[in-house]
Amino acid sequence: MIEYISADRGGLTLYFRNANGKLDLAGWGTTPETLTELLKKHKVAHIIRCSSSMDFASEYGFKDDGDANLLWNDVILMYNWEVNGVAG
Repeated sequence: MIEYISADRGGLTLYFRNANGKLDLAGWGTTPETLTELLKKHKVAHIIRCSSSMDFASEYGFKDDGDANLLWNDVILMYNWEVNGVAG
């Protein structure tokens, strides 16, 4: 299950916990569609932690600091609609 996200190169990197209990790379993407597919593949943990890079996104390839969180919000809206049938 996806447990951790970080801003990176103008996109988001998603991580899951492997069988050894360590965080492992699930994938990276710059669009809600790509990131939603990663969530659908790996599922979503009840609690998702995020790197401080999400708050300082302009240092990680985004135009503005809030843009990584805006992208993540779009991903969650798309995931909830496609998987749970819930509109945001």
